[in-house]
Amino acid sequence: MPDRDRCVQNTTEKVDAVKVKQKGQTLLDAVQNFIQDIETTLLAISGSIAVIGVLGLAFMYLGSSLPLVSTWKQDHPKAFNDVTLGLIFLVIASSGGVAALLGT
Repeated sequence: MPDRDRCVQNTTEKVDAVKVKQKGQTLLDAVQNFIQDIETTLLAISGSIAVIGVLGLAFMYLGSSLPLVSTWKQDHPKAFNDVTLGLIFLVIASSGGVAALLGT
């Protein structure tokens, strides 16, 4: 009987050790899944913002014949260049170029 109790105790300790190991892996998996979800969300957001920026850029360019837009463009001559530069950064970010540059 004592051998049986010792065997049960050893088995219980092994099962507890496996549960602790599984909890650690589960936490690691949860953190990795959370980071992947954030990355996916941010990529979708940056792509959407890039589309909005391109539409705004088109409105700035094609709307020059409108008095309100032409006056605004004269008051802000660097706006077109700033929007273009921002869109370049957004396209790089939304295509995963930053992650590729960092090597992750």
